[in-house]
Amino acid sequence: TLSDTVLSRNFLQTLRSGNRTAARKLIDAALIAGLEPAVLLNQLVWPAMERLQTLHRDDNINQATFNMATRLNRSIADQISARQKSPDLLRQR
Repeated sequence: TLSDTVLSRNFLQTLRSGNRTAARKLIDAALIAGLEPAVLLNQLVWPAMERLQTLHRDDNINQATFNMATRLNRSIADQISARQKSPDLLRQR
């Protein structure tokens, strides 16, 4: 899984800092490297959200950082989802 990788740690750091450009670049690089959108969603984006919730619950990040990181993570999730191939499109080919 991607949860204990350099990509995961870097992604979480970009979320915590609110760096949208860096977050997008990490995702773009992962897609170019061949990772599937579904893998990124399931093994990077959602675990990052869980980690952010834990950090917030344990008072390791404040409410503003949590809100910013959550919003950025959701935006990235939407962008990744848009890159997934629709099952309906695959059946038409």
